[in-house]
Amino acid sequence: MAKFTVNILMASNTYDNLKDGGFKLFGFKAVKASVQGGVPLVWFATTEYLAETTVEWEENYQAYISSQVNPATGTVIRASATQPIDLGQTMNVTKNGVTSVEASGKPGAISVVAELGKQWSTGINQIVNDKPQALCAVPLYGGNLDTFTPINKVLFMFATDPYTTGTVIVQAFSQAILVDLTNVQSRDLTYDLNNGWGPNDQVWAKLIAANSTITPLLIQ
Repeated sequence: MAKFTVNILMASNTYDNLKDGGFKLFGFKAVKASVQGGVPLVWFATTEYLAETTVEWEENYQAYISSQVNPATGTVIRASATQPIDLGQTMNVTKNGVTSVEASGKPGAISVVAELGKQWSTGINQIVNDKPQALCAVPLYGGNLDTFTPINKVLFMFATDPYTTGTVIVQAFSQAILVDLTNVQSRDLTYDLNNGWGPNDQVWAKLIAANSTITPLLIQ
């Protein structure tokens, strides 16, 4: 099972000002979804960061369903049911919300199939810092199949907004950085409260301006 890390380094004055200002470190992770209309969720939001912080995640997944359909920005998605699942497997969902996993499915992806009769939201959870957290919420219609392919791109930002994990967020609160870990397992970043994220000269690091729409970056 592959593990990935992003190391964030900041000067002591930036760290002190972030803590004094009540800033959280927010993280999001990208996914490819077969159905349009999905929204990204806060993967993690924490005040437990240091001047040198390491974010760790692994290829360990769950599929989930929620009865909250068409969630608005700021909505916290609550799972009605979850199942551990691997790439190449399928979670079946009855109209009563009973779930089961079978070994067959689209290679390299996680599939979710709903029985006729009810609409759900669905998505996948991925382990980050030892906890499974949701990446997205996508419509799942009765009698339909959704597929999800995890993408090794993560987005980080610091902000004072009160949102928590699982919250629907479609715009950046502050300057953010999108980090591509395709074919690598670690990246190093810097952050300065006045000068923003670094590096700013690498093809694998994309700077995102405050108030920018992040949905197309995170749900592809």
